[in-house]
Amino acid sequence: MKTESHRQADETRTSPPSASAALALQRNTHRLSKIVGRALRLPIFILAITITGSLSAAEAQPARPTTTQKHSLIIIHPGDDEGKALPHTLIQSFNTKGEPAAYSMWVDSVICRDKTCDVVQVQLHWDALGHYQRFNLAIGSQLTKLDHVPFNQQDLMKLQGILKDSDSPLKEVEKESMTAKAPAKQAAGDTADPKVAAVSQPTILNLKTAVILGAGYTCYDLWHWSNGLLTEHIRNFSGKDCSQQQLLSYLASEDTDSTRFALKYARIRNITATAFITSAISRAQKGSPTLIPPTLAYLKQVAASQKAYDNAIVSIFSVTDSKKRLLILEYLMSSAQPPHQGFYDQLCVYLPDLQSYYEVHLFLNLMDKKNSLSSKVTKKAAGLLKHPKFFISRRAYAYLKEQKLSADLQQQVDAYFTKNKDRL
Repeated sequence: MKTESHRQADETRTSPPSASAALALQRNTHRLSKIVGRALRLPIFILAITITGSLSAAEAQPARPTTTQKHSLIIIHPGDDEGKALPHTLIQSFNTKGEPAAYSMWVDSVICRDKTCDVVQVQLHWDALGHYQRFNLAIGSQLTKLDHVPFNQQDLMKLQGILKDSDSPLKEVEKESMTAKAPAKQAAGDTADPKVAAVSQPTILNLKTAVILGAGYTCYDLWHWSNGLLTEHIRNFSGKDCSQQQLLSYLASEDTDSTRFALKYARIRNITATAFITSAISRAQKGSPTLIPPTLAYLKQVAASQKAYDNAIVSIFSVTDSKKRLLILEYLMSSAQPPHQGFYDQLCVYLPDLQSYYEVHLFLNLMDKKNSLSSKVTKKAAGLLKHPKFFISRRAYAYLKEQKLSADLQQQVDAYFTKNKDRL
């Protein structure tokens, strides 16, 4: 069976930036003095990391003597069927302010233990948050497909698109499952369909759009380098090294991933500055529902008091949408930490603003469980008896009939029953 082969060719065939600059970077990094740090235990993909250089723990970081820093990693790639742990060097680059700006690393284009492939060195580049950016090839190198066919410009552009897709189907499959076993025996004179055979043995049909025909293993291995667990460690380096100002800019960004990154490391670093708290609340109010859990985790840690934390929750709840309110209500329902006195009465002001049945249902369940004797809640719930959506008014009735009510509220509940008894 034929396998992927990689041979030398002109670097100018690649669309990414020149390899000469990359090689210059590589030469410069070898001139750095080597200070061996301690090895860190890490899960599966990265067994250990040794940092060369020194990292300041202070928030106001001094100017760095160099613009790059080397991190020596011992890595097991998920595409390596032998599971070998091999050394690699991740280069971290800093901007003129000494803040993390980018990362790069040289890797093999394909993992080929039987030595049937000519392996090409590929330099991968990431931004400060571990998002893949581009690749370079070593000078004079060229990627090839099955039968030593060189990548053309379209192949290179497609590979760039594949590596940029962090949600590629390649994330969910194992390397072995990409190919179908060849028939045990082929009749004389029969030939395989070249379009099928070109996927390093036929790649599973639904993966064909996610790989380059004839270079399926290359696509798989490079994608996992570009988008695998290594990116989390890039984020760890940046999260520890970036200045508070840089972290605040990520927090205020309209990009959800940047905000999640900032919330995580603002919590880890216990940053309590008012600007961070204000920005976190604002992004939770206006941003994606996925920001609610990390925002609450951050605010819970840094709030000056329980009341300050509860007030932040009310502030988010008061102006947000249905999905985010549901997440907040579910969080409050499961929380074992009691809020300050009067918190639930403060929250119930927004009961009439709830738009969906499930919001009302969950809110009233929360009141039943944690604030069952509140007259303020029963008054707000009584207002829902006139809600135009019958399911919501019926849920309010079910809540109210179990409460101890004033004479006026009891009269309203009785009137609702009389009007709707055939539907209850």
